[in-house]
Amino acid sequence: MTIEFTTTITGMEAYPVYQEVPLYVFRVYWNYLGDDGKFSTAMQGSTDVPASDPQSATPYANLTEEQVMGWVQTYTPAWMWAEYTDKITAWITAQYTPSVVNPPLPWSFEKIELPVDPVVPIIDPIIDPPIIDPVVD
Repeated sequence: MTIEFTTTITGMEAYPVYQEVPLYVFRVYWNYLGDDGKFSTAMQGSTDVPASDPQSATPYANLTEEQVMGWVQTYTPAWMWAEYTDKITAWITAQYTPSVVNPPLPWSFEKIELPVDPVVPIIDPIIDPPIIDPVVD
């Protein structure tokens, strides 16, 4: 089982204006996905971007995904990547031998409906006449 891991940027937080620079990004949100082809799961995270010289800041409209991903890779601690990788790997591995399952509700299975007026043969019961003891005087 080989798990492929990918990181996707999902959002950013920015100051409206920081030292005369509009939309100065200070936090990046991301998903870290593990997928083995059969099962997949993701964890969410965020990375704080340290302040740099505002004069050398890239204007918000000119930021690229590669540049922001570089911030995530640079400023997210290695222990966090290792922890997320371990948790995702454990979850995917556990799907192959689950200790708990969620079966469908028994009343949600497709049921066979009987006809409204089922044809049932009517058989007249045979009734033996009662035996009466003759009365003797």
